[in-house]
Amino acid sequence: MLDSGDIASMIVALIAAYGAYAAHRASGKATAAQASTTADANTAIARTNAEEQAYVRARKFDSDTIERQDRELDELRESNRLKEEELKLLRPLVEEVRILRARVQRLERNLTSHEKEPNDDQHDRHVPLPSE
Repeated sequence: MLDSGDIASMIVALIAAYGAYAAHRASGKATAAQASTTADANTAIARTNAEEQAYVRARKFDSDTIERQDRELDELRESNRLKEEELKLLRPLVEEVRILRARVQRLERNLTSHEKEPNDDQHDRHVPLPSE
């Protein structure tokens, strides 16, 4: 039969085996937790990198848009300045055309009224030819 030394050795062996099993389980859980943490960290890093790249692209797009709009605004200002200069040159001409239009209308009215009146000057202007 077994003596007390053998039983004690078996109990120590069982405790050691159970300790090894518990250590193995703890190690597996730690490895899984570390893998999960590493995966989470890698995911977080990848997400951070993606967000940073998206920010850089958006910032570049905004900067390009602002620069393009600044150029367009400068072109519009220059175009407006040129149009204002043309308008300054045209204003006196518009007034001159208005005055001339009124004068032509007045002359047309006078001509129309003269055409309606019998004109004896036409007979005076007729110069007979020698063959007449």
